[in-house]
Amino acid sequence: MAGSTGLLKGPTMDWSSNEGLYSRYKLWKQQCELLFTGPLVKVEEKIQCKYLMYWAGERGLELFNSWGLSADAEKSLKSYWTNFENALKPQSNELMSAWELHELKQGTMSIEEFITKIRNHIKEANYPADLHERFLRDHFVFGINSSRVRKECLKEGNSLTFNRAKDLAKSEESAERQLKIMGQGEVHTIRKHGKQGKPVVSQYKAEKSTQPTFHRQSSDKETVHSTCLGCGKNTHPRSKCPAKDVTCHYCHRKGHYAKVCMKKNKKVNELAAELPDNIDDVLFLGPVTTTPTNYDNINMIASKEKALLEVKISASEKGVQNQVVCKIDSGAETNILPRSLYDKLQPHPSLRKSTVKLSAYGGTNIPTVGSCDVYVQAPASPKPHRIKVQVTDADGPAIIGNITAQKLGLLKLNWSVKSDSSECTPNTQRKQHPYPITKEYLLKEYTDVFTGIGCFPGPEYHIELDPDY
Repeated sequence: MAGSTGLLKGPTMDWSSNEGLYSRYKLWKQQCELLFTGPLVKVEEKIQCKYLMYWAGERGLELFNSWGLSADAEKSLKSYWTNFENALKPQSNELMSAWELHELKQGTMSIEEFITKIRNHIKEANYPADLHERFLRDHFVFGINSSRVRKECLKEGNSLTFNRAKDLAKSEESAERQLKIMGQGEVHTIRKHGKQGKPVVSQYKAEKSTQPTFHRQSSDKETVHSTCLGCGKNTHPRSKCPAKDVTCHYCHRKGHYAKVCMKKNKKVNELAAELPDNIDDVLFLGPVTTTPTNYDNINMIASKEKALLEVKISASEKGVQNQVVCKIDSGAETNILPRSLYDKLQPHPSLRKSTVKLSAYGGTNIPTVGSCDVYVQAPASPKPHRIKVQVTDADGPAIIGNITAQKLGLLKLNWSVKSDSSECTPNTQRKQHPYPITKEYLLKEYTDVFTGIGCFPGPEYHIELDPDY
């Protein structure tokens, strides 16, 4: 048995860093005891002590040499464990553990990881054993990401048990995972409600299209039977409809006006992002598209529609840097880091509670991971810069917004405007446009006008829209 090389290797104690050292020690001790009560159970205890010190490594031997054990103590495993505990166990602070339990939130942890974290804090806070289940239930409900689950728990009141709360959370987690799979490739619209309750619509697309999505909502009071499908007025016989012989400017079919054209009423999935009442500013996200992140030797990819840049992102100023392909979006007022990229940062940056709450169109809650600070270093920058990012579960590229891109020197706004007088001469040949001019034609012909945000030069313009178009 003593000559078995497999047993001689055994579990090695990890002394690489002081952070989390006691936790690693407890796991190492548990592994050793499994061997001592299993394959090495017939080995004499004094030989087991030799195995223990061999697995403890150089630092373990240094500690052993400082203990000054007697000859009898050197043959007892208990004396070794006692001295290791005295050397490695940090001073207990029940108040600190209780505070950490109070502040604990799920964040990016899974349900099981979150529960394990709560149990450890309860144990370290030294609460009475008969209250463990109560504290576990309460802090699980307090810290869970899903407000939908929390609402269901509150409905059950005092009859709620921890197992019931856990089942609700697991069901929600499974449903969200399935919805995410089903929703891949769909177009989403983020609607943010500001202090006045007025929605500001922006887009976060998950499909490979850079064209803006237009959404038209009908009034809740409007029904199919109350208005004519041809002209939009009160119901009347088809023979008396003024639009019966009219050609629609939108779909080019006869029998209805463009304002009631059914093809214009396309369904779009919406995410309602509600801001708290004390938030005055509303962030705008321009059109965002998914982009492959496995480019080789990318420095800069630019086109009329998009600008991609490979930057280095780290959790701290001198931390391990990750090569990430970001989108430089002049239409975005905030920076976005997908959760998949956040998980790659080591150690994970501390998450703060997000000021944005996301929910699906049907009312299904979409947990907001939160916001954090990361360090970004552009190719031409000598050192990384700290920026604030919103961590989201939505699929898509990392985004560097307008303000941050300017600070990093990645985006420069040129406000100079030149007027070409040759365009105003009588001899200039005007471009012939097709008739009738459709919305799709204008978007395609003047893409630069409908991309991003900005202002036209010159005085203010007054534009009147044809209600029948």
